[in-house]
Amino acid sequence: MARLDYAAAEREFRRAIELAPGDAVVQQFFGSFLSASGRFAEAEPHIRLARKLDPLNPLAIWVDARLAYWSGDYPRAAAVLDELRKKYPNYALTYNLIREFGPESAVPRRPSLSSKRLRNSATAWMPTVARIRLLAGRPTRSRARSR
Repeated sequence: MARLDYAAAEREFRRAIELAPGDAVVQQFFGSFLSASGRFAEAEPHIRLARKLDPLNPLAIWVDARLAYWSGDYPRAAAVLDELRKKYPNYALTYNLIREFGPESAVPRRPSLSSKRLRNSATAWMPTVARIRLLAGRPTRSRARSR
């Protein structure tokens, strides 16, 4: 199994932000990366900027709710989650987050979703990594072998 190089990932994110500071997706994923690393105070400005740059992006709102929850700001997490539910009632990730928050979140569960956990977040970031590499001027390389 390949080791994840978090320092290199952070350098790549910072380089992408340097090249495209107004790219909401890069800001959002860097904020998510910092949040997943437990660096909540550093993550917040990036996630807020992502929401400001692209206010209609449900994933940015979802990441904001998750950041608030992970950082222990439960009232804000509930408010942001409620905002997400009202704006995007069929957004499936909302209900995954409700499951993560637990039954005390006082938000009804969506019965049609399976109870399977989300895939490893590193795998979910793969398409974004390609975009960041492109922004940084490093084209992605195919892992398929040439025959």
